[in-house]
Formats: sequence, structure tokens, C-alpha cells
Amino acid sequence: MGVFLFRVPTSAFRVVLMHASDFDYSLPRELIAQEPLPDRSTSRLLVLERSSGAIRHARFPDLIDLIAPGDVLVLNTSRVIPARLHGKRDAGGDAELLLIRELPDGTWLAMGHHGGKLKPGRTVRFGADSAVEIVEVLGGGVRRVRFSGALDAKGTLAKYGEVPLPPYIRRAPRPEDRESYQTV
Repeated sequence: MGVFLFRVPTSAFRVVLMHASDFDYSLPRELIAQEPLPDRSTSRLLVLERSSGAIRHARFPDLIDLIAPGDVLVLNTSRVIPARLHGKRDAGGDAELLLIRELPDGTWLAMGHHGGKLKPGRTVRFGADSAVEIVEVLGGGVRRVRFSGALDAKGTLAKYGEVPLPPYIRRAPRPEDRESYQTV
């Protein structure tokens, strides 16, 4: 459950309690874009007319005509980092880690495939210049890891990381995803 603020006609705000499931809907697979548009300005917008409840389609350049005085436009300026790493376990075999976030002590939280084999003290290598040591297993596939080698976490991601595409994108990540998958 989250708390969201909505603008109401009196310019006052009210708190509305909602569940994440309130946003569930059916979307046919064939309507999910697998590639970004070459010209992002041609992206489509779904417009809900609040006064009538009517839904219509528009294009991104139409946004300027849809914003009224007093409206607030919130821009998402976050970037998707290439946080998925493929490496080799010290005991042999492939390993995949998805970095979640850095902790104050310089270690990282990471989700790992082949979880049963990624135990504390084990190492995953990403080439000759970078590795992580599994420091702690936290449960739910999450581990605390420490980077070692010539490259730190940032350098390792820059050199070996892939953009973690969501499961509804049914293709392998590509180098150009580092730019094309970002928000406008």
C-alpha cells in the first residue's frame, strides 16, 4: 500500500490510500514494445480526460497542449545502470549477479542465480581484473558481496555490466541498451 497525493479542483491535496494491485491490468504481449522507437518524440501517450473519463491517444509532442496552468509535471530523470553481471565461479561454472545497492561499508547487495553455489567465501570473477567475494547470504536469493581486483564496482559495471531488462522484454540485452533504454 502506498500514499499518493492527487491535485483536486480546490488546489488542496488529499491523501488516498491505494494498493499496488489497483494498478494491475491486462496487456496483450503483442502490444509490449520490444525495441525503443528510433525517434522518441513519436512515442504515444494515453490521455484520460478527467472530466468525462474518456480515453484517447496522443503523441509526446502533444504534451504541451495537455498541460494546464497550475499542473505539475514530474520528470523521471533516473537512469538504469548496467547492474547485471555474468561471471565464473571460482569452483567452475557460470554465475549471474544483479547488483541492488551499495551499503555504507562499501559492500553491495546482489541477487544471484545459482544461489546454492554462491556461499560465503566463494568468488565470482568478471575477467582478469574484477571479482566479488560472497560475504554473506541474506535469504531470498540476496547476498552481500565485496568487490576485489583492479576494478571497483563502478569500473566493473562500466566494463562488464548489462542493462537488466525486465522480464516482459523478450530479447537478450545489447550494448546500445545502455542509452536507448533510458527514460526521456
